[in-house]
Amino acid sequence: KNGGDFMEELIGALIEIFGELIIEIIAHVIGAIAGSFDYELETNPVFKKRVKYIITYVFYGLAIVLFGLSLFYHKTTMTIIAVSYLMTLSLLNICKFINNNNFDNKAFKLVIVIIRRIVYYTFPILCIIFGTKTLTNESAIIWLCVLSSVALLVYLIVDIRRIVKYYKKKHNLQRPLEYWEEIEEFNT
Repeated sequence: KNGGDFMEELIGALIEIFGELIIEIIAHVIGAIAGSFDYELETNPVFKKRVKYIITYVFYGLAIVLFGLSLFYHKTTMTIIAVSYLMTLSLLNICKFINNNNFDNKAFKLVIVIIRRIVYYTFPILCIIFGTKTLTNESAIIWLCVLSSVALLVYLIVDIRRIVKYYKKKHNLQRPLEYWEEIEEFNT
């Protein structure tokens, strides 16, 4: 009996030690990947534009798929949410295009950005709320909640990155390339 308790405690201690080590390694790997990704975004405008287009088209595509599926399964609430999202973003893009080509009004640009951010966060939240209330298939609810949560996470990461970049620029902390050069010197 005492030998079994000792073995349980030993195995628990080993799992705790190696579990923390594995979590630490995973955190460093994710940090390195995120750091190199951020470096590419800062230094490579073509890469930044591709990432922006990929995120935009993936979320547009998912909204169109949601619209199609909600029409097919006669889910009126989800159809209204998807159409409202697509129409609002299309209208905002038209307004942005007109403003950029004719007026170039900075206040109007800011209003468009604010409305777009609100729409970006509101759409996934509404999908989660109304999807759990109106959908009957458990698998569909899970997929909708997971994809909406991923969308919220991506939008949050993008906005946090923008805020940090704005803060650095506003307070003249460091230019991005100098920052990355210092990190590379520190790592070598």
